Amino acid sequence: MDHLPGSTGPRRNAILPCRSRLLGLTSQPQTAILRAKLAEGAMRPFKIIAAAAVVLAGFVSAAPAQAPAPAYDFTGRTIRLLVGNAAGGVTDTETRLVARHIVKYLPGNPSIVVQNIPGGGGMRLLEFMSQLDPVREPTIAQISSAIPFQARAGALDGLFDPRTTEWIGAFLRSTSICIVGTRSGIATVEDLRQRDATFGALSATGTTTANYAILKRGFGLRITPIYGYDTVGSIALAVARGEIDGACGPYSSYPVTFAPLIESGDLKLLLYMGPERRDDIAAPYAYDFPIVEGQLAFFEAITAAIGFSRPIIAPAGSDPAFVAAMRVAFEQMMVDPDFIAEAATLNIDLRYRSAAELAEMTAALYATPEELVAEIRAFLFE
Repeated sequence: MDHLPGSTGPRRNAILPCRSRLLGLTSQPQTAILRAKLAEGAMRPFKIIAAAAVVLAGFVSAAPAQAPAPAYDFTGRTIRLLVGNAAGGVTDTETRLVARHIVKYLPGNPSIVVQNIPGGGGMRLLEFMSQLDPVREPTIAQISSAIPFQARAGALDGLFDPRTTEWIGAFLRSTSICIVGTRSGIATVEDLRQRDATFGALSATGTTTANYAILKRGFGLRITPIYGYDTVGSIALAVARGEIDGACGPYSSYPVTFAPLIESGDLKLLLYMGPERRDDIAAPYAYDFPIVEGQLAFFEAITAAIGFSRPIIAPAGSDPAFVAAMRVAFEQMMVDPDFIAEAATLNIDLRYRSAAELAEMTAALYATPEELVAEIRAFLFE
């Protein structure tokens, strides 16, 4: 069909109304439920990689502040919040949401300024941050979920080390959706096992590219990424026009970016990916599909490696009192009813991960065997 937004194509209710949920605030913590599912084998891709306690002991950022934050004088200060994406996109929207609410929990009435540094799948942001004096220029940043693995694989030229960075926390639930264009002729996942297809991506180093690797190598889908788009929205329009066959993107981009084109009949929701099954997305769950024989270890390692959910960090060498205060403020923000309500209006799915949890994930990442890391690096970056 040739309907773009504004036309009168058939309407498709692909996703039910979003229920923005904050894990860990229920009477029975959902993290415990997740661990139980892991033990039962119901969530095969997210088997926890064993990490020795001695590895955790070496991390300088292994635990967030649990007591009241040490004194840090925020009076008259301007805190920079960096984001490696262009203004106006999904990640920029998420970052500005944090800026509006975390500042309420920083004593001394400081201001927070969001600074966009797009380019290179986050490399330009890391280069910029490496030149800052983090004590004189207090800074935090939201980074791509793929950056910790890129650092582990030696693909960042030493610009970032997850073991020494100061984790502040993560606030997103890592769900991605994949769509195809009606002009592509692709109707089911099985079609992508039988024919080649082009899928759009922002860069060769982002989380979307890792998702394509999962679909391609883990499930045998014949996807070829096409790089160089500036926003998820521009990718969606390219799919609708038939320039490329499909794309994957964050679930939070659904209402504004994908839904109008699905309702007009130009796009079709194909599947979703993420650490848990959901009942509010009317599409197949990718991790229910059979994994290609011999690819289980690759699949588990890469899905774990991109599970950091675009975390907030402070640069290594930041003032410890500043880091502690930011961690406390972040934790308080995550239970702020106004923050939760605004996230729901923006269709941003919340899931709190503490600095300690991110450090544990880093330990697991660095416990991944070197030969498997080299295999994933070759598949993604070479």
